[in-house]
Amino acid sequence: MCESSDPAQLLDGLHALRVAVTMYDANGLLTFANAHLNHFFKLLPPYPQLIGLSYEEIIWMELPEIAPASLKDGVEAFVDLRLGQ
Repeated sequence: MCESSDPAQLLDGLHALRVAVTMYDANGLLTFANAHLNHFFKLLPPYPQLIGLSYEEIIWMELPEIAPASLKDGVEAFVDLRLGQ
């Protein structure tokens, strides 16, 4: 268990994870993304440029990298499904 309350250590830890971490505020706007997001979605702008965008805007931006099987019911259905998560 970590006893430190240093926010910089927490952010360093989140950036070191090998999973994409995103955090959104109550309005659905991105407030944090770690560097691994760009490893999953290589066509997205660098993660710092995504801060302040809505979850829906980011979903639309990642569509070119989504497997066609996930889009079998259409793009709108895919976006609606993701927004419902």
